[in-house]
Amino acid sequence: MFRRAASAALAATVLAAAGLSACSPITSYSGFQAIDSDPKDVKIGTDTKSTVRAKLGSPSVQSTFDPNVWFYVNQVKERVAFQKPHVTARNVTAITFSKESELVETVNVYTLKDGKVIAYNNRETPTRGREMTVLEQLLGSVGRAMLRRSPLPVLIVPPTPEAVAGLLAAGAGTLRIVTLAPEVEGGLAAVATLVSAGVVASVGHSDATARQVAAAADAGARMVTHLFNAQRPLHHREPGVVGQALTDPRLTCGLIADLSHVAAPACAIAFAAAPGRICLVTDASAATGMPPGRYRLGGKTVEVGEGDDRAPRLADGTLAGSSLRLDRAVANAVAVGVGLAEAVAAATRIPADVLGRPDLGRLEPGAAADLVWLGDDLRTKATWVAGQRVYPLGTV
Repeated sequence: MFRRAASAALAATVLAAAGLSACSPITSYSGFQAIDSDPKDVKIGTDTKSTVRAKLGSPSVQSTFDPNVWFYVNQVKERVAFQKPHVTARNVTAITFSKESELVETVNVYTLKDGKVIAYNNRETPTRGREMTVLEQLLGSVGRAMLRRSPLPVLIVPPTPEAVAGLLAAGAGTLRIVTLAPEVEGGLAAVATLVSAGVVASVGHSDATARQVAAAADAGARMVTHLFNAQRPLHHREPGVVGQALTDPRLTCGLIADLSHVAAPACAIAFAAAPGRICLVTDASAATGMPPGRYRLGGKTVEVGEGDDRAPRLADGTLAGSSLRLDRAVANAVAVGVGLAEAVAAATRIPADVLGRPDLGRLEPGAAADLVWLGDDLRTKATWVAGQRVYPLGTV
């Protein structure tokens, strides 16, 4: 008892001497505020790399892919006695320079709210390397899986009513599926608008909680884009996108079964947890069907190596799209223990049903005469489209 009382008295004395209490946190700054500068000080068309460095200091990160893009991370932390410091504000300033003159061309400041839009919308151009690190700093520890397939900030368009209307107008007659993050501002409204226009809304590139994914399904979403990849993972207290996708009977789950994007045991878990709701997808890029070598994806160079792992990768080893053929996806599914009929359905009937096309993906009267002949090794031997053989062109 004496020791406890003495310890309490000592702690009280230390706190009093230090002038610390739960009501008086210590604030610390890093980035611009630490050196009393501001991105507003940078003048477009006037400042150069050297003058920007003089005003703002060295960049927190310089783009791996473009040396003319600099990122500055600025944050505010508060710390209360004997507690871990926590971030109260964080933003990233992206400055681009002209390649020819090195004059500043653009200055954009992104807050945490912008960061979520940066991280979870659009899916065509992956951000990798140091840009990913910047956005991780912006967002903290949440959503790092999504950032591995995030686009550059300049390519992001939030799902505003105007943006969705423009997309529907531009894709009239051809737009079938749109992947979006339902948790961003306007996300659920965008889902409802897309569905009302006959477009399949798919949850993906998302840090949504299970409850937010369920809300998206309530709004009409019927698919989850490439399960496990670029989405909040399964956790025993917060099931995330993966957990809701596997347990919600309204959602069909796309699965990149190349055994690189998703390991064999995880593929088996998906088929076991959501029978009849797994849709095999390829996420294929220009490297598909090509020999080992270097190819382009979204303006970036990717490399396909030798051996079993043929997934395209950036120089830092990050996965960048796929070279998966759909017949190979079927074979991989069978190899992990999925029945042949179930694996074939995942590549044919199930995706057709997601699109609302009962005339596709099945052999029955009235269906399209689109056929594929798989050999004993489940590799394609021949293909027919509308009853006409298109592969191979010679004799079978």
